[in-house]
Amino acid sequence: MNTWQNLLHFVVRYIFKRYLQGFGCRVIARELEEHGWITKRGSKVWSESTVQGILNNEKYKGDLITGKTITVDPISKKRIKNHGEGDKYLTRDHHEAIISREQWEAAQEIMDKRSKKMKNGEVSPIKRYSRRYSFSSKLYCGFCNHLLTRRSKSYAGGLEREVLWVCVQYAKGGKKYCPFCKAIPEKDIEAAFVDSYNALISNRQMDFTAFANDVESVTREEMSKSVMSSLEKQLNQAEQKRSSLIDLFIEQKILEEDYKKRLATYDEK
Repeated sequence: MNTWQNLLHFVVRYIFKRYLQGFGCRVIARELEEHGWITKRGSKVWSESTVQGILNNEKYKGDLITGKTITVDPISKKRIKNHGEGDKYLTRDHHEAIISREQWEAAQEIMDKRSKKMKNGEVSPIKRYSRRYSFSSKLYCGFCNHLLTRRSKSYAGGLEREVLWVCVQYAKGGKKYCPFCKAIPEKDIEAAFVDSYNALISNRQMDFTAFANDVESVTREEMSKSVMSSLEKQLNQAEQKRSSLIDLFIEQKILEEDYKKRLATYDEK
């Protein structure tokens, strides 16, 4: 196996590993650029669609599908994607796989779930299944019952900025998908929350035990986010060192024995 094949295998495994860890295609593309790895076409720029294409490619699990394109003009030999106009043929275990069949199928399952959630308006395309803001996944449109998404609007040449919450259907497709939608300033939502809380306190209608449990849960979640952020930083550092080590080995600047020893250390980290 030549140097390019080694690098290709490493990049493909890296993409699948990060995706199965919960990272989206856009984040993975940015990481690949930061590592300085190039695409199969020699470009240093990685797009979200390129990463998604690798995740969808059955060749990396050892299979081969023929008939993905069809010839529409025998003279010019112009070919287009086969969307059912012709037959496709699948050959399982056609060649040596780079990733396991289980990894490939797990990635497809995650992709399908995310696609369905986006179509249903449950998450925005850039959301990574996390509560990024205080009101994330908690506000619903009163007209179509879809989640509200956070947007910012700038005024006076970008010097003044207002944060708004708007129906995700409206944000994605326009007024025809939610004709009565109105953007709500975040400051108004915060004020309404405080007013509701004060009203509950004054009327003694709050279950303080449940409230305390909710506060503890949110606090624990915020602490977990902090810990996860630290762990992700350490993981990225280990990945970068591991990548640099592989580059040294490929360039024959390090002995194989030393390479294996240090590689095992980074893998363990």
